[in-house]
Amino acid sequence: GWVVDTMNQALSAFAAAQAGLEELQYLHRNEILERLYHSPSLVSLAAELCGILEEKIRSTRGLIEQMENKPVRIVRELVARRYMEHISLNDAAEATGLNPVYLSVLFKKETGINFKDYVVNVRMDKAKALLRAGESINRVSELVGYQDTKYFSRLFARVVGVNPTQYKKLYQ
Repeated sequence: GWVVDTMNQALSAFAAAQAGLEELQYLHRNEILERLYHSPSLVSLAAELCGILEEKIRSTRGLIEQMENKPVRIVRELVARRYMEHISLNDAAEATGLNPVYLSVLFKKETGINFKDYVVNVRMDKAKALLRAGESINRVSELVGYQDTKYFSRLFARVVGVNPTQYKKLYQ
């Protein structure tokens, strides 16, 4: 009677709360109701309901965390595709649909590095690979998005710890 009706209302409220998040799994209402109907007592019914709700809250938290990670994943993919071009935080924000300031905070929180430094690190990793492969410093500079080779060399030395010529000699 009233206990099952109350449980139905609780499940309906919980399902409605989930509906706002696209990536959440659907609450399997019939399966849950079946488990509740077969509970031998009111105490076990309450314990069963609490267990079901805890399980759903855990899965909801996990999905919310995945959704928060999604913008950072989009930014990383964007930088991986376009590191050789001028790419700004505004470009990344546009790709994720987030405010640039919020994205900046979220990116730093999840990666431990700000967006600009992340782009530089990706470029320097690509530059190191190209230098190891025997490319000229001028060519590497262009390939990773720097038209000014002197600026690239100073930045490379600051980030990597040795200048591009010294780095290249290590791998010849």
